[in-house]
Amino acid sequence: MAKPARRLNGETRAAAPPPRGALGRPDGWGATAVYGSAHLGKSLFWYGGEILFAYFLTDVAGFPPTAMAFIVAAGFLVSAAVDLIVGAGLPRLLASAGRAGRLQLAGAAACAVTLLTFLATPFVPEPARLAFALVTGVALRVAYAFYDVPQNALMALATESDSARSRVAFVRIAASGLATLLVAAGVGPILAVRATDQENGLILTFGAAAAAFGLASAMALTKVLGGGEDAPNLAPASYLRLGPLGRLPPAFWLFVAMMVAMSLAPPLFNKLEPYFAIHVLGSARWGGAIVLALAWGLLVGQPLWYLLSRRLSRPDILLIAAGVHALGAISFLVMPVDQPAALVAAGFVIGLGNGGLGMTMWAGFSDQLARAPAMAQGPASALFVAASKISLACGVFLVAAVLEGALQTGELRRMVLAMTAGPVAGSLAVAILALALRRILPR
Repeated sequence: MAKPARRLNGETRAAAPPPRGALGRPDGWGATAVYGSAHLGKSLFWYGGEILFAYFLTDVAGFPPTAMAFIVAAGFLVSAAVDLIVGAGLPRLLASAGRAGRLQLAGAAACAVTLLTFLATPFVPEPARLAFALVTGVALRVAYAFYDVPQNALMALATESDSARSRVAFVRIAASGLATLLVAAGVGPILAVRATDQENGLILTFGAAAAAFGLASAMALTKVLGGGEDAPNLAPASYLRLGPLGRLPPAFWLFVAMMVAMSLAPPLFNKLEPYFAIHVLGSARWGGAIVLALAWGLLVGQPLWYLLSRRLSRPDILLIAAGVHALGAISFLVMPVDQPAALVAAGFVIGLGNGGLGMTMWAGFSDQLARAPAMAQGPASALFVAASKISLACGVFLVAAVLEGALQTGELRRMVLAMTAGPVAGSLAVAILALALRRILPR
């Protein structure tokens, strides 16, 4: 007869140990690859929005920069609030891998519907277009929260060790790089038909393809995780004595601060790049090449960062990646505009550094999340992504200010300075926080 479950400080601890983590096993790269494909599907929504939404709302839908900033920022802020509601209100759905898998599938389906609705904005009559864009844009961000939070939480819920989380982070950021690459491949054609009626239909076609892949990959991940009511990934008893979010490890808050820094400043580069391509370079082809170079740097650098993760501590890798990221941005700033090939090379270095920062931040954050109480893992994961989205919302207003100042006055050099200042400032902030992290984490 099986031993009954026993209670420990308000949480039920199963007599049988939790099942071995499905993701990140050295002998189970297939399951980890399925997680990577699901993250690729989710990232198509995310990077499509990061690179194209601002451009879509201004140059396609016809809104001024201030209206664009209001629509995008409102979506981010509402999404951040929903993240916190999902994490705090549905903790049991985020306390086991199987349940989180089913929740991210529901979120993927909702995202597919709301994305296609949002991308139909240019076809709406002018008097109702602004309200339609605002409502559908916010609906998309709300749906994304139910897609994003549970899939992020799986990095802790479905893994069993720090090395497993490094493998998952490696596959995750590689998938992000591939998603950026695929989105970037569409930037060139979209910019090339900028002045034609084909542009609206082309963006909608790309959106439909992203929605279909996202839904299919989320279904595959749910199948890998299984449909059973698997036991929560409970932390050691010493952590179970702590209330949810009450006494999370100090390193957790440093990773949250890093995410805030990386979400506020570095995205200026991606959001302003389509405008830089049109108004400064005057070449959709070279503009697309720069975005492709960013994506390639993010993608091909992952094996390097993964190998370093097996030899160096998280803070040491963060310091190296921050230096590479900042070096690429400074190189982009000093390169002459009439040498676009050099700008492409600098973009590759920016992507390389960004990939290292992303992989190490997510792996390190998941290390801390896995050590938290089971019922705190959902709220903690939600807090992490909510902080990112609030920072992104603030960053959108920086983009609007730069655009209005540069395009109205003709001082286009201001746009280049803002693009490159973002990655440099973000890297500096991460480096300072990494030094603090080095003092906390055991070596």
